[in-house]
Amino acid sequence: MPNDVLAAGSGLFKAGMRRLTGGVAIVTARGSDGSLVGMTVTSVCSLTAEPPMLLVCANKTGSFASHAQRGAAFCVNLLSADDEEVARACAGMTSQSREDRFDGEHWRTGADGTPILLTALARFHCVVSDLVPASTHLLTIGRVWDVHLGHSGGAALAYREGQFIKVQ
Repeated sequence: MPNDVLAAGSGLFKAGMRRLTGGVAIVTARGSDGSLVGMTVTSVCSLTAEPPMLLVCANKTGSFASHAQRGAAFCVNLLSADDEEVARACAGMTSQSREDRFDGEHWRTGADGTPILLTALARFHCVVSDLVPASTHLLTIGRVWDVHLGHSGGAALAYREGQFIKVQ
């Protein structure tokens, strides 16, 4: 490998990745103990269309990864620009406790027991089909069994350079 690649290190890598604008989602699940978990992410992407599958990357030390197991349900809620406070709460950027994150008029429980955000631009209800450890993270592959499309006319919430931004 070229020396400049090896010299990059994690600091330079992180600085470069902060320049990548990413759509913001909240991934939710119900733990085996009945607790509700959710994490704010920009690391969601489509994997295959046939069958419909998503890929979610989660830190192994987070609450979502600790509940992820094959066959478990989870929901990917794509956020609108109006959902920034919800994104902050699920990212641990507010004083709101984990237990209180899902209180409020915009949250309901889906048929699979996962929290769903009613204001989401789209919701993907998934079942974990595979888990792949990768260094500090867990790649979660989910088979999509239901999709709900929300209002399409609004702006989306994105994240770049450590800031939430609105994308029309």
